[in-house]
Amino acid sequence: MANRFGPGFGKLTCLVALSIAPFAKALPPPVEQYGANCADTTYASDQLICNDPSLLELDRKMLAALADASAIAISPTSPMIEAQPDWFRRRSMCALQAGHRACLVAAYAERTAVLVALTEAIGSFGRVHKCTGSAIPKTVEIVVKADGAVRIFDNKRLIAVALPVLDSGYWMPFLRITGNGKYRTIQSITGAVAKCRPNSKKEPSSSNQ
Repeated sequence: MANRFGPGFGKLTCLVALSIAPFAKALPPPVEQYGANCADTTYASDQLICNDPSLLELDRKMLAALADASAIAISPTSPMIEAQPDWFRRRSMCALQAGHRACLVAAYAERTAVLVALTEAIGSFGRVHKCTGSAIPKTVEIVVKADGAVRIFDNKRLIAVALPVLDSGYWMPFLRITGNGKYRTIQSITGAVAKCRPNSKKEPSSSNQ
């Protein structure tokens, strides 16, 4: 098939590609962003946050909690804990929602609660639960806090923080929990689901429970 752009087009394309290749390699990768950047508001959500003192305070509180939980929050070892960069990308998608501000308020409420739960020390572990499904191991220990936040442990290692569903209508927690007492259902935004029931033997309760 003839080259409809002319016989020299192929050579010109190769020359252009070769000339820009060194510059492309020299360009640094984009800086990972974990919260609003008011110095360079690339995202629509950043623009809204930086011009709203209440939202900006939520961003500051989240970043303060992140400073304490940075290691586990930025690169978590458990797939049931959302990494900070992934949360930030979902947060930025709030700009596509009709309730942009309400979505951001719920996003920051969830993330701050998760970060705080990741760093809080506990004296002992909660009740042993037996679980079915792909979301979490078959036997875990669950600690329920007064605000409804649930921390889930596998062999004394924190593997998940689940929150009650936040009724914003625009934001969905990464990991949410429903039910209490006899059965708890834990569901990830990725679709993984587990159903857990307390073991017959109750373990010592956490001092923070």
